[in-house]
Amino acid sequence: MSIQGVCLRVGVFTPLLSQFSLDDVLTKLERYGIRTVELGTGNYPGDAHCKLAMLDDAAALQKFKDKIETRGFAISVR
Repeated sequence: MSIQGVCLRVGVFTPLLSQFSLDDVLTKLERYGIRTVELGTGNYPGDAHCKLAMLDDAAALQKFKDKIETRGFAISVR
């Protein structure tokens, strides 16, 4: 989104949609032109869309990264 030369990236905190699969969440967000997600990884927000166990499983981690990237999404880092 750009307003007078200023770029604003809108993202969604996916634990708010934890009742849906990650694929369904990405599909819903695509409909609104949202391409940035912030993922919960445990404790209070839960880990419905991003299990930290992926860090010990290279294949699972790559599959997760591919799913995010091939659909044109970025993970919020701030």
